[in-house]
Amino acid sequence: MRTYSPQLVLKQKPINTQPTSQHQFNNCKVCGRKNHRTIDCYYKRTTGCFNCGENHNPSTITSFPVYIKIRINNQPTEAIVDTGSAISIIHSNFLKTIHHRNFLYQTHSCQTANSTPLNIIGQIQLEIQIKSIKTYVTAHVATNLITSILLGNGRINSNHVHLYGDQKKLTIPDQHDQLISIPYVEPTCINYPAL
Repeated sequence: MRTYSPQLVLKQKPINTQPTSQHQFNNCKVCGRKNHRTIDCYYKRTTGCFNCGENHNPSTITSFPVYIKIRINNQPTEAIVDTGSAISIIHSNFLKTIHHRNFLYQTHSCQTANSTPLNIIGQIQLEIQIKSIKTYVTAHVATNLITSILLGNGRINSNHVHLYGDQKKLTIPDQHDQLISIPYVEPTCINYPAL
């Protein structure tokens, strides 16, 4: 058995027994580092918005999904805005109805927040238009999504989207940093899977 002096023990680097993460993080909006998500930052504020630090009116917590009208590759649809999802997802049936290219076929299974399996068959680059604002997203393609498209937290944070549940709207800044208000809508079609 080897013994180490206290000075030697302090100088040794800890051994990381966890596999190296393959996640690529964007710059943390709090400290600017790339080794963690903004929400996990040690230096984050305990109050205020992660994106801008301001104290916005509190949103009402709702038990129903937030839907907005958008255009995907110039095709109108309704999207779920899901702050709890790390990824954006498009339904494969909806993808078949729009002009697209460069589909990357790559199957894997995921689980939703309620442990329902989600069958991912690939990824696709999409143009998202919300009113006059255009942006691009790499979306996963699923065969069993309950809606045509789900916009995840990465798209929400990178575009400085703020949700106001009590006012049933969200805001997003345009190219001139003017806030555009987008009202929530009632979904016209929900594809719940048969159990």
